[in-house]
Amino acid sequence: MDVLVFGGTRFFGKVLVNKLIDMGHNVTIATRGLTRDTYEDRVSRITLDRENKESIELGLKNKKFDIIYDNLCYSSNSAKTLCDIIKDKTKKYIVVSSSAVYNFDTYIKEEDFNPDNYEIIYGERKDFSYAEGKRLVEAVIFQNYNIPTIAVRFPVVLAEDDYTKRLYSYVESVMKEDSLNIDNMKCDLSFISSKEAGEFLAFLVDMKYTGAVNAASEGSITLNEIIAYIEEAAGKKANIKVDGETGAYNGMFDCSLDISRAKELGFEFNEIRTYIFNLIDKYKQSITV
Repeated sequence: MDVLVFGGTRFFGKVLVNKLIDMGHNVTIATRGLTRDTYEDRVSRITLDRENKESIELGLKNKKFDIIYDNLCYSSNSAKTLCDIIKDKTKKYIVVSSSAVYNFDTYIKEEDFNPDNYEIIYGERKDFSYAEGKRLVEAVIFQNYNIPTIAVRFPVVLAEDDYTKRLYSYVESVMKEDSLNIDNMKCDLSFISSKEAGEFLAFLVDMKYTGAVNAASEGSITLNEIIAYIEEAAGKKANIKVDGETGAYNGMFDCSLDISRAKELGFEFNEIRTYIFNLIDKYKQSITV
């Protein structure tokens, strides 16, 4: 199949593109051309600005794709702009959403946020929080367009090369004995690795399913467990203080996902602790005290 990927040069986008290539699909990546990729002649390339209507129209002129993946949609305006252009250019649209669309809770199901009846407010990325932007993206797509769409709701995505360095910051603080303020030690969280996220997106390429789907590693974990493992790996106690450096996941409370629907589609997820603890070990080895 002919597949277009918006955002395929870093993080889980790279995993997605490589997996699609291995599956035998004809892959085109659409980027601003600022990040060098390593795909050589295995992909086609379109240079465009995902936030600019004229740029997208020019880049996609006279082009059609069986499937379009969108890893770069963060606002209602962004969703409307792209969908207006691709509504007659693709048979399926797979957009990356987020568990941030939900209210905090444990083992959240897809129906706990219904984009079909969510009030649409149009605006740019800067006009909304990340969570509200993702809610509006889904609302615009599912209410206003007939494009067969899958909205993939990921939790926090982790990787050794995670540019946010949020999990890394906890390991570094314990290793360097810096003080930390953590307001959610008992919160129950879902995570997913960038490898697993990219593989799940590629898995959906042949799926007839439409609608929202949660995707996360098997199980959930508390920050208390994460900190305890870091302490064990580092051989040091975390210095938890009210006036310490604000924890990277502060403000996130119970947010674990029910992944039954994704498993029913046939995808098998890895166990969360195995991946996170291995990643913590890798972070530890990279930190010089």
